[in-house]
Amino acid sequence: MDKIWYIYIKGQTEGPFSFDDLKQDIRLSPDTFVWRQGFEGWKRIRDVIELAELFEEKEEPPIDEESQETGFSSSMNDELVADFGDEPPYLFWLFVVLAVMLYVLFYLYWWP
Repeated sequence: MDKIWYIYIKGQTEGPFSFDDLKQDIRLSPDTFVWRQGFEGWKRIRDVIELAELFEEKEEPPIDEESQETGFSSSMNDELVADFGDEPPYLFWLFVVLAVMLYVLFYLYWWP
């Protein structure tokens, strides 16, 4: 892609950037000023049609009611998938802590 975009951040002009460069720049916000040849002045990203894709909200897939009730859902290839949501796997971490404690106790008391 062509590097045609300039940005104005923290009192400095930077560029030129391609559209892909702008997509990956974490400093940008919808209120960041941009310019390219053909513009009469600096514009906010939110006001530039060509850059609208930078800050589009991504649609989430529809929620299956069955998976909401049971916590399990069936994917397209009939695999059973467990959804634990945001809950961390407590049993796994409990096992890790117990294993470390056993190792330390063995090393301190039974190791010759």
